[in-house]
Amino acid sequence: MNNTSISTPTCVNETACEKDTVAFQSTGTLNRVAPTPSLWSLQWCHFYAPSLPAIYEKYKERGGSPVFHPDDSAPFTTILTDLYSLASTSDYIRDMRINESLSALLTLLMEQSWHPESKTVSRKRLELVEIKNCK
Repeated sequence: MNNTSISTPTCVNETACEKDTVAFQSTGTLNRVAPTPSLWSLQWCHFYAPSLPAIYEKYKERGGSPVFHPDDSAPFTTILTDLYSLASTSDYIRDMRINESLSALLTLLMEQSWHPESKTVSRKRLELVEIKNCK
């Protein structure tokens, strides 16, 4: 099995293995490691919305990590393949269909990466608890 290292602003030198899924919040450039002789097949999408930083925080709070191995990678492949097809159509509601697929992708990501034993509480939530306790 081949491994590679991934380095981003939020994921430093994590190891990804075959069929792993990588999720990270990219606020900068992606630094790629030199490819190995046996190259991987890679499907990915990069998207942004004003609500994504909050979604990513929730993902981390629920124990999501930058690299995880889903039980079945086929649903991720299907959604990404559908996204690529949608992006190349001239459908007049293409943007809404892409949004629907991205929502399905995020939902699947949350479902497959749930690790309650690794969950954390965000600093913002702790500050809110402190405010509630002061009353």
